[in-house]
Amino acid sequence: MKTLRLVFLILIFAIFFACSKDKTVLSSDVEEIVKQEVENSIVLESVQNEGLISFLTGDVFIISNNIENFAEIGDTVAEKDIIRTGLDGSCEIQIGTTAIISLQENTNFSLSTVALNSDGNKVKTKVIAGMVAFKIDKLLDNDRFIIDTPTIACGVRGTQFLVTVIDDEITEIAVLEGKVAVTPSEAESLFEIMETASVELEELIEEVLSIETIIEAGSELKVEAAEIAPIAEKIQRIVEEISVYEEKSEEEKSAIISKVETLSIAVVKAVKTIPKPVVLAALNKEILKPLEIREFLPIQSPEEQKTEKKPLEYRALVINVEPVEAEIYLDNQLRGTGQISVLFPLKTDLELLIKAPGYENIEDQLTISKETPTTYSYTLDKEKREILLKVDPPDATIFLNDIELGKGSHTGLYPLGSSHIFTARRNGYNPASIEVIVNDNTNDYSLTLSRGPRPFIIKTFPDDSEITIDGKPAGLGYFSGEYTFGTEVDVEVRKKGYKPLIQTFKLDESVPNELILDLELLDISLTVSAYPSDAVISINGRIEGKGKTTVSYPFGSKIDVLVERKGYESTSFIVDLSEVKTMKREVQLKALAVFGKYQLGSSPFVGELTAMGNRIVAADRSGFLHSITLEETGKWTFNSSNRNNETSSPVSAGDKVLLAGTKRFVAVSAASGSVVFQKDLGSGDSLPFGNKPLYAGKSIVYPEQTGLRFLNSDNFSETGFLPLPELLMTTPSIQGDIIYAVDFVGTLYAVSLSSQSILWSSQTPLKQPAGLSLTLSKGKGFIGDTKGNVIAVNLEDGKVLWSVKMSKRVTSNIAVYEKMIYVWSDGAVHILSIIDGSETVESFSGAVTAPLVTESRIYFGNNQNKLLVYNIETLELVYEYQLDSAITTTPLMIGKFIVLGLDSGEITIINEESFSL
Repeated sequence: MKTLRLVFLILIFAIFFACSKDKTVLSSDVEEIVKQEVENSIVLESVQNEGLISFLTGDVFIISNNIENFAEIGDTVAEKDIIRTGLDGSCEIQIGTTAIISLQENTNFSLSTVALNSDGNKVKTKVIAGMVAFKIDKLLDNDRFIIDTPTIACGVRGTQFLVTVIDDEITEIAVLEGKVAVTPSEAESLFEIMETASVELEELIEEVLSIETIIEAGSELKVEAAEIAPIAEKIQRIVEEISVYEEKSEEEKSAIISKVETLSIAVVKAVKTIPKPVVLAALNKEILKPLEIREFLPIQSPEEQKTEKKPLEYRALVINVEPVEAEIYLDNQLRGTGQISVLFPLKTDLELLIKAPGYENIEDQLTISKETPTTYSYTLDKEKREILLKVDPPDATIFLNDIELGKGSHTGLYPLGSSHIFTARRNGYNPASIEVIVNDNTNDYSLTLSRGPRPFIIKTFPDDSEITIDGKPAGLGYFSGEYTFGTEVDVEVRKKGYKPLIQTFKLDESVPNELILDLELLDISLTVSAYPSDAVISINGRIEGKGKTTVSYPFGSKIDVLVERKGYESTSFIVDLSEVKTMKREVQLKALAVFGKYQLGSSPFVGELTAMGNRIVAADRSGFLHSITLEETGKWTFNSSNRNNETSSPVSAGDKVLLAGTKRFVAVSAASGSVVFQKDLGSGDSLPFGNKPLYAGKSIVYPEQTGLRFLNSDNFSETGFLPLPELLMTTPSIQGDIIYAVDFVGTLYAVSLSSQSILWSSQTPLKQPAGLSLTLSKGKGFIGDTKGNVIAVNLEDGKVLWSVKMSKRVTSNIAVYEKMIYVWSDGAVHILSIIDGSETVESFSGAVTAPLVTESRIYFGNNQNKLLVYNIETLELVYEYQLDSAITTTPLMIGKFIVLGLDSGEITIINEESFSL
């Protein structure tokens, strides 16, 4: 090995020189040694076929001929040498002006072949273990640069990349610039036999060699030995077959070519299974980044050394730093920590920066010349922080180690992490100290001195109030005493009819010597209870709560109370708090007939309204769905694209609303109206007569014209289909597990929901019961048709119990209560006996809607735009309300509210509390 032989200067200068922000100055005792050394600066011989160690830090070793020695800056590395870095070691090797190779810590690396000449540069290296970064200058056509690992070989043309080998099992290639071609390492043996291979085999070898994985800039590839092993084995077999090719007969040669061709195809196929590169990891990018700006050390070729009058001369620059974790930068490039050795040509100017957390930076200008030393030592000073100490009282004197620093306050710079004890003194006060540890957080401190007794006087209003000090009686209206400065005193002042004053005083300068304590009159508590329970209660113009609220005001106050609720007459009154007691007021608001009017659309509402909690959902004649709550919140509108669908109605399905018509079947969110599911309908699955889907928990039963289709109510996927022989134009009903449906010719079917099969069928007198559904009550079913037929059937077997004929068609579902059924037909509400269908009482004429029947009343709209309400027992008119336009939907009951859909597109809500039985 060849070295600069300057290492001994490191020991000499470490003893005799030290510097911080100034460069090292030579002592007279070593000037002569330095003079001799600088006169013997090394002129490097040609290193065209060797590597040159241009940077070194920590422990680095060269293993040559199985002998391991410490590497030194300026050493050359020959072919077959192995470079090993220790746990804290790293180095850079320059090969000519072709490559800079950066070995990271704990790495083994070998230069297998180095041949740099005018015919073409040939370099082959091997990463045995660890991590090596490469910066390869752009190669010419005749140049080859190969990096071997235990599993793969890398070919480059000019690039920056990182090779990592882990336990001979994993190789990672990370590329920052350029590109890297990766092949199995055994492929190298194919290059060796390429020159001697016959023409018949040359194309096959070239085909195998052409299969490579390209890693582009900004990406990386991880290859495991297990992935390469099958490919390597096949390549090895190709080599073995070709190596004996020339010795074989023509017939055997033909067999070898066939084997090689088969193996080549297998290799090509196997190479394609190697994982694809992924995006370059940030950590690998950080390792490669410094090489981007690293410049090649100029090295003269033998020809240049002969022609140049002054061959290039180099010197090693050694920098030692305390603390050892300090970072060393040369020309803005991080080169290491603690200690580095770098090789530079003479006449090189460098900018040095040294920094470490918690220390002040050092900057220096260095020039590499024969007159300057080769070793520099630096020690960083700790960073300092400003300390501010304030003392109370402000005329107290501050001391540090018995040295007076001033009065009242002190500001000074102190090393980071240092500890100091400051003491403050003043006559009449107790001395006090504080320990300050200098850090990056707040460094503002205060110190308060304590002092002796001080007077404490209390006067009260009213002047006969009882004073208690620390739990003991202390007088009426007046107290005087003395306490040590800073003492905490518990004071209570009480008088009947006044709010007691209970307070703790810390007797320092913030509390005057004489206190005047005024008591406040007691507050009077007022509780207001209102009905309905959500009525808003306001006190003196400020909302205090709903339904019930309690407030407190000073005795004698007069307060204004307002109770109001939408749909009710508001009430206001004044309360005089002139008594020392709790007061209560109860208010019951009177309901208004109209709770709310909400204009939702412009087309008449049709069919039946749907209630979902306090939410109303309605469909209009133009196919729009509308929704709003009783309180006029959460309003939305959805266009279902169905038209002329006057008898269709929305269906509540959990948190969704269903609507089907002639053009589309939709499901929307009940809360927002957003689409959950939609399906365009054809002639076979449209619902032209207003019949509706049936929601049955986890299932939706959809009445197509040819049968019943079963859907999953969560995702609307089909779960089954039950065909029926005739057109199905009615809405199914369900009781338990049994679905009841009537077809167009009056056949009643009982269908099992769970098995999706017909349990029984029964023929009835019905004709065209379009859009209607069977009303189920106490084991019986009731339904009418467009021909005016009304029937009752037994739900166990479908047997018709009775059948009657109305004068006009029946176009709405039948209402049932106790012993009567209620049928809307021919503009009238007919009341029939549930026993035999006889009409025993006179009908309600002029009805324009189907009736709503409850346990106490009958509700329907008439042809004079009125809502009529009758007593269900006496059939006497209880209430009537004149509306702005005609009612077009069956009345809907939500709690105490009656909801009506009008032909003007308005929803009107009537409060039933506004009239009585």
